[in-house]
Amino acid sequence: MGLKLKRKPKRTWARAKAQRIRTVGPCRYCKAEITNDMSFVIFATKEPAHYECMKKDDGQQKVEKNLWANLQTKMVEKKPSAFSW
Repeated sequence: MGLKLKRKPKRTWARAKAQRIRTVGPCRYCKAEITNDMSFVIFATKEPAHYECMKKDDGQQKVEKNLWANLQTKMVEKKPSAFSW
Protein backbone atom coordinates (compact mmCIF):
# COMPACT_ATOMS: atom_id res chain seq x y z
CA MET A 1 0.00 0.00 0.00
CA GLY A 2 1.43 3.30 -1.02
CA LEU A 3 0.03 5.56 1.72
CA LYS A 4 2.52 8.01 3.19
CA LEU A 5 1.71 10.00 6.29
CA LYS A 6 2.41 13.72 6.06
CA ARG A 7 4.34 15.25 8.91
CA LYS A 8 3.14 18.49 10.39
CA PRO A 9 5.48 21.39 9.67
CA LYS A 10 7.48 22.72 12.61
CA ARG A 11 6.06 25.81 14.22
CA THR A 12 8.90 28.25 14.09
CA TRP A 13 6.78 31.12 15.45
CA ALA A 14 5.92 29.29 18.69
CA ARG A 15 9.45 29.23 20.07
CA ALA A 16 10.18 31.41 23.05
CA LYS A 17 12.19 34.40 21.98
CA ALA A 18 14.67 36.19 24.17
CA GLN A 19 12.87 38.91 26.10
CA ARG A 20 13.59 42.32 24.74
CA ILE A 21 13.91 45.12 27.24
CA ARG A 22 12.27 48.27 25.97
CA THR A 23 11.84 51.77 27.31
CA VAL A 24 8.28 52.61 28.32
CA GLY A 25 8.87 56.27 29.18
CA PRO A 26 9.64 58.60 32.08
CA CYS A 27 7.90 58.09 35.43
CA ARG A 28 5.10 60.54 36.17
CA TYR A 29 6.38 61.16 39.71
CA CYS A 30 10.15 60.63 39.87
CA LYS A 31 10.93 61.26 36.17
CA ALA A 32 13.21 58.17 36.05
CA GLU A 33 13.17 55.98 32.95
CA ILE A 34 10.83 52.95 33.06
CA THR A 35 11.56 49.72 31.18
CA ASN A 36 9.18 46.85 30.49
CA ASP A 37 10.86 44.55 33.04
CA MET A 38 9.86 46.86 35.95
CA SER A 39 6.49 46.96 37.70
CA PHE A 40 4.61 49.98 36.41
CA VAL A 41 1.14 51.35 35.67
CA ILE A 42 -0.12 53.47 32.80
CA PHE A 43 -2.79 56.07 33.48
CA ALA A 44 -5.65 57.05 31.16
CA THR A 45 -3.55 60.02 30.01
CA LYS A 46 -1.00 57.44 28.73
CA GLU A 47 1.59 58.49 31.30
CA PRO A 48 3.59 55.62 32.86
CA ALA A 49 4.59 55.53 36.52
CA HIS A 50 6.41 53.12 38.80
CA TYR A 51 3.95 51.16 40.93
CA GLU A 52 5.80 52.13 44.12
CA CYS A 53 5.82 55.86 43.20
CA MET A 54 2.06 55.75 42.55
CA LYS A 55 1.43 53.89 45.81
CA LYS A 56 3.49 56.42 47.81
CA ASP A 57 1.70 59.40 46.22
CA ASP A 58 -1.70 57.83 46.88
CA GLY A 59 -0.78 57.40 50.56
CA GLN A 60 0.27 61.06 50.80
CA GLN A 61 -3.01 62.19 49.25
CA LYS A 62 -4.98 60.17 51.83
CA VAL A 63 -3.02 61.74 54.69
CA GLU A 64 -3.53 65.26 53.30
CA LYS A 65 -7.25 64.60 52.83
CA ASN A 66 -7.58 63.44 56.45
CA LEU A 67 -5.68 66.47 57.73
CA TRP A 68 -7.87 68.83 55.72
CA ALA A 69 -11.04 67.14 56.99
CA ASN A 70 -9.78 67.42 60.59
CA LEU A 71 -9.00 71.12 60.14
CA GLN A 72 -12.44 71.81 58.73
CA THR A 73 -14.19 70.08 61.64
CA LYS A 74 -12.10 72.02 64.16
CA MET A 75 -12.90 75.30 62.43
CA VAL A 76 -16.62 74.53 62.56
CA GLU A 77 -16.47 73.64 66.26
CA LYS A 78 -14.66 76.87 67.23
CA LYS A 79 -17.20 79.17 65.61
CA PRO A 80 -19.68 80.51 68.18
CA SER A 81 -23.31 79.70 67.51
CA ALA A 82 -25.84 82.49 67.17
CA PHE A 83 -28.05 80.73 69.69
CA SER A 84 -25.42 79.97 72.35
CA TRP A 85 -26.25 81.96 75.51
